[in-house]
Amino acid sequence: MFDIIKPKILSIRKIPFINKELASYFNLPKEHDSIGIITTNQEHSLIVALDEGVKESPSYVSFYNNFYAGANFPSGPFSGEVIGIFSATDPIIIDNSIKATVNYLNEKTFYYSFNGLNIFSHVVSSIGPFSIKRN
Repeated sequence: MFDIIKPKILSIRKIPFINKELASYFNLPKEHDSIGIITTNQEHSLIVALDEGVKESPSYVSFYNNFYAGANFPSGPFSGEVIGIFSATDPIIIDNSIKATVNYLNEKTFYYSFNGLNIFSHVVSSIGPFSIKRN
């Protein structure tokens, strides 16, 4: 048989109105002044969940990075293995993107463990803007 390993959401933060320096650091479109930050312990799960977030709400994944030390060796208690940052024109759009991402992480994207071998077996039914941009 197999076990299911669900991702752990380590941190979620929203900054409704960011300053110009932070917007310029992330190279945001001029009209984007809201961001939402999410960190998890599973990179692949967050990648497909971020894509779901931009399909559900008109946001943009303005920053994404993983930490190569892996989930067992995070740089801090809330950094985990990966970070994703949404940007948008309105804080409500950020809320909707984060909600869709969290729902997807909790309900649809996870690893299967067979005899100690962890496998990410997930079918993406339609590719969204984030997945297209990454390829």
